[in-house]
Amino acid sequence: MSVSRSGQFLKYLITMNSGWQLMSTIAF
Repeated sequence: MSVSRSGQFLKYLITMNSGWQLMSTIAF
């Protein structure tokens, strides 16, 4: 796995995590 690919994957995970936190904050 290249560095740029792992960086994209890490940014994807962070985006998903913050998205879930935002959704749960709005829902609850």
